[in-house]
Amino acid sequence: MTRNHLRYALLFAGVLLLMGCGRIISQARDQAAELSEAKQPITEEIELETDPSLPVPELTGTGIDTGRGVDLYWTPVGDADTYEIQAGKGGEFNETLIISLDDGESGHCLAAGLEDGEEYAFRIRTRYVNGGEVRRSEWSSPVTQTFYEARVDEDVAAPFDITCLMDQGEGLLIQWKKPEYCTGFELFRSYTGNSSWVRLSGDIEPGKPSRVSYDDREFDASVSPVYYMVRTVLEENGVRKVSPFEEIITAKFQEELTLSPSRAAFPSGETLQMTALYGWGRGKDLVWSVRNEKVASVDRDGLVTGVGKGATRITAALPDGSQQVYSTVIIDRKDPKPLREYKEPFEYVGKEGVYRKKTESEKNRAVLLITGDLMSMKAQMNAAWNEKDQSYVFNDSFRYVKDLIRSADLSAGNLETLVSPRWSYCSEISYQDGRPVCNTTPRYLDALKDTGFDVLTMSNNHNADWGTGAAMDTVRNAARYGFMHTGLYTSPSEDRTLAVDVNGIRIGFLAYDGGGLGFNHKEETWDPEDVDTILNAYSAERAERDIKALKEKGAEYIIVCMHWGTINNTEYNEAQEKTARELADLGADYIAGSHPHLIQKYVEITSSDGRKVPCIYCMGNFMTSLSSLEGQRDSVLMRLVLKRDDKGKVVLSDHTYIPCHIYSQGLGVPYAVVPMTRELSPDLNLTSRDRILERIGESIGSGISPYRP
Repeated sequence: MTRNHLRYALLFAGVLLLMGCGRIISQARDQAAELSEAKQPITEEIELETDPSLPVPELTGTGIDTGRGVDLYWTPVGDADTYEIQAGKGGEFNETLIISLDDGESGHCLAAGLEDGEEYAFRIRTRYVNGGEVRRSEWSSPVTQTFYEARVDEDVAAPFDITCLMDQGEGLLIQWKKPEYCTGFELFRSYTGNSSWVRLSGDIEPGKPSRVSYDDREFDASVSPVYYMVRTVLEENGVRKVSPFEEIITAKFQEELTLSPSRAAFPSGETLQMTALYGWGRGKDLVWSVRNEKVASVDRDGLVTGVGKGATRITAALPDGSQQVYSTVIIDRKDPKPLREYKEPFEYVGKEGVYRKKTESEKNRAVLLITGDLMSMKAQMNAAWNEKDQSYVFNDSFRYVKDLIRSADLSAGNLETLVSPRWSYCSEISYQDGRPVCNTTPRYLDALKDTGFDVLTMSNNHNADWGTGAAMDTVRNAARYGFMHTGLYTSPSEDRTLAVDVNGIRIGFLAYDGGGLGFNHKEETWDPEDVDTILNAYSAERAERDIKALKEKGAEYIIVCMHWGTINNTEYNEAQEKTARELADLGADYIAGSHPHLIQKYVEITSSDGRKVPCIYCMGNFMTSLSSLEGQRDSVLMRLVLKRDDKGKVVLSDHTYIPCHIYSQGLGVPYAVVPMTRELSPDLNLTSRDRILERIGESIGSGISPYRP
């Protein structure tokens, strides 16, 4: 360090000691090095004259993403040698420090050493040096920013799927999905999108649903647009860390009247609230009308009631008639006919209460394939729509796994959607009451049947999305397509267990919504008797009763399918582990999990009677359009080979997994599930095959090996 630089540094330290409200402005690149090269701090008391002819820069924005200070941004002006930035509190700049920046080309520096929760004002000017003469421009207009101290950690996952919704004209509703690990969230608002970010809340609770909400009722409705940022808070061992900000959400004043949903379906006698948005929220004093009053009626607030079968148009108009929009509603929509007739490989033996495979491939040996969530979401439905035939066809999504699924003696998957044409499909209404709803056409069952699935487990958190009628429609349609199923029921007398005889081996299936997961709180409005009859929430008492009933039917190997765990989480939680051990002790022979949307670990649990019980905590999404997190389109097919040993006992003689992945492009179909091992898809040029295989292998763990044909 030169003698002059040393003198400047000592003087700088002295000023800091004497001036308690002084603040350092330094570049973010390397604070220590930059401070050593900083010019001598000066105060307003020795302020130099300015040159009005020189160009004045403007601070284009301030940021709060570093946790070390306030980021300042500007656009470099002309041929300025350096810039000087001044900081103060409450717009007062006296007794504050000025730091000259030797490198102004980057247009960015960091205001460090600030106090948490304090609001600061910043301004900038150019500095020109010609020989011994120094000229400075006038100061720019100030910008303000409150500093919020935080330790930003790149390893803390940020929120995702952030949206801003207009909330009945009373505020702006910001929603997002929470990552795997979090203890809270911070939400910020700005009217510029790059400066003056105000923290609306520093401690938003995560809550139980995967989607977190905040209703901003204090925003300035005279300013448009309004911007929001949210970040994750993670407190561990007394240390408070936050995620980086990953995106800015924009809300704009809506000039055009819109009506949602644009298309909907529901049964006669039921109601559906239409939402007409104009300005910042619901349009006021709108004129509502219906084309065919024999099909539906609508009141002055947009509440539509189904009257009779058919389709009609609902119209909403501004009071002056300058704009009007419409929506189509279908009352009592019919079930579409199956694409074709399907050969039934199993028959029901009523006197025994079991299903039996009609043709035995090999006596006392059965090959089973079990996989995770079979979802049918908005993007999938839109991609499956055939405009020419005015129908849905999903079959091509399974073209690359069809032969594999059909090769097993029995294939099972978890149907994570309602199947009720009388209610709106998720392509028509994706969210209701702030929560996602899953409902699809029976044509989705066409694809599953054509692919070779035999058993559908149907207990999951979306069972109650559209009420009791939709849940019972789902059971009816599964039976109409010939699926063996369990986990969702229509009456108290319905058998709540499923026993299947495969090649002389009798296998039992049970399905529960478990670990206190619930049914998206929709069941809370149901009659308690309907909840107990239709839905199948896990309890140890219920599982003990059902396992006993299966054994009375002669079940020799019992598979329990659990919908449980924390969404978007690769790690199983304590509740899952407790339930798994409980099931093993109650007599389950195999435990297969779903719901988290990411593959979780495979383990073996030693039961109280000494048995080794395999447990795959989550098999992933076998079919979905989810893509918010890496791994949401990964899944595994668990391949079980059961046989009868020399003592006549049914044992698991071979157990492997088949890694799969859903590709949305490059394979001739929008959503195609593909077996990822080269032995099973040798002719396909699959993007990122090795990386996906590695990720799946890391998630499932080393306790089980991939299948090699």
